[in-house]
Parts: sequence; structure tokens; C-alpha cells
Amino acid sequence: MKTLTELIQNYQNGIPNSDSEILKRMEPLVKGYASRIHCMEREDSTQELYLTLLKTLPYLSSSSSEGECIRYMQTSVENRYRSLCRSC
Repeated sequence: MKTLTELIQNYQNGIPNSDSEILKRMEPLVKGYASRIHCMEREDSTQELYLTLLKTLPYLSSSSSEGECIRYMQTSVENRYRSLCRSC
């Protein structure tokens, strides 16, 4: 099993399916926040948060530690969650 930093590096190098592996690893985080957004359907909020994760991938450095990458993605998802809650 590859580490998250290896998957990020693969994504940045254009290797197919590395983005889907990253999203699978971050699924519990996304589903947790998606279940808290009550003004949208769960599927819609899940898609919004997955898109947020995909947008963060180009900004991550493969030289960063795995914890730093996870924290950056978690912060991005939290910020999007707050934004969606405020818009309702």
C-alpha cells in the first residue's frame, strides 16, 4: 500500500487513478462533514467536499510529511463545510 505522499506525487506526475485512491483514503473525513450539512442533500454535499479535496491536490508538496498533507486537506474540507453552512 502506497503512502499518501506517494499518491500525491503520482497525481502530480499524471499517473491515472491516483486521485481516486487519495479520495478513497479521505472518504471518512468527507462523509463525516457531509452528514453535518443539513441544508443540502447528502450526495450533493459529499460531491462538494470531494471537489474541494481535488482542488487542494495541486497545492500539496510531495516533500511534505504525510501529516502535513492530511492536515492541509482537513483544513480545506473544514473551511468548505463552514462556507456551505453559512450559505444556507
